[in-house]
Amino acid sequence: MPSDAFFLSQRLPHTHNQQGLNSLYNQRITSLQEYRRPLEIKPIGGFDVAGKLNQWGINHRGQVATLENGERFLVHKGPGFGHNSQTVVVDANQMSRKWTPHGSSVQPGSQSVGLGVNLNYRRLFTKEGDINLIRLNIEQRRRRHLRDFFTSLLEFGWCSILSLLALSFVLSWLIFAGFWFLIMHIHGDFSHNSANSTWIPCVAGVRTLVGVVLFSIETQQTIGYGTRSVTEQCESGVILLAIHTCFGLVMQALWAGIVYSKLARPKNRRRTLIWSRQAVIFLRDRYLTLQVRIADIRPRSTLVEAHVRMYFIAERVTNEKEKIPLNILDMNVGLDTGRDRLLLMWPLTIEHRIDFKSPL
Repeated sequence: MPSDAFFLSQRLPHTHNQQGLNSLYNQRITSLQEYRRPLEIKPIGGFDVAGKLNQWGINHRGQVATLENGERFLVHKGPGFGHNSQTVVVDANQMSRKWTPHGSSVQPGSQSVGLGVNLNYRRLFTKEGDINLIRLNIEQRRRRHLRDFFTSLLEFGWCSILSLLALSFVLSWLIFAGFWFLIMHIHGDFSHNSANSTWIPCVAGVRTLVGVVLFSIETQQTIGYGTRSVTEQCESGVILLAIHTCFGLVMQALWAGIVYSKLARPKNRRRTLIWSRQAVIFLRDRYLTLQVRIADIRPRSTLVEAHVRMYFIAERVTNEKEKIPLNILDMNVGLDTGRDRLLLMWPLTIEHRIDFKSPL
């Protein structure tokens, strides 16, 4: 698999990682740490290697072996992988630094680290609909996300979104309060004698810095208590009042749209669509068919004309001996007859006929 491609947590074709084999044969394992999600998977073979690692109690979640020479590898022993491909090794130095330690240690001096996601080498998608895929080596990733700021913001969790909402409002109040304080200070609102009845301030009813902050909040949120107001003797105050009011309207509309879009995302609707735990193959109308069941558990908001697709993903070798690790083939579930459009008023069975056109 090329280095600039996507790496997934799935079982890859059996290949030998000679560097990993030599390190494991020639070096003694000094410590072992638990990880639950690799970034890159390199299967290695050899029963002796697996036996050597098994003495450390490698379990189904995968662990990191630290060798005498300082090299670190993620090792994983998975059930059903076969006698010669039980162990996979990952360069642990490339792991994400976002993982935080928790739990108890496996060996003295080691830490248990994880994201709560078990290693899974057989699924591209979890049963909850999450993509079991990690994207690596993407140039200017953060800049690309910032260019699509709205979508990137929707991908944040609720705690992050609400924290950003509160922080943005507080910062806007304080920034505009600084502008108001500057205008009032230039006009002389704080230095002029308030006993002079003929003098008109820029903002009436404001004498302290706290009053300036309160006036900024009242202006942006259009509260208008009536005790604080801009007078006609301050042209710059009138201009700032117009800018501040427009900014407050745009900001509230933006955050209202973000919260509404977050609530209305189809990602949340999928939680009420359930699939059968197993897929079955049996005869129907004298043909072998692959069948699964789907149901919508919401009785009052039925999905009308929902579309379903089924794909077969497998490795493909071209005539030029090029290996395509993730070749996607469409599995017909009734596209030509319209049976791929579902009315989920009750549980339905989706079937794919296994014939000469089927990738199965």
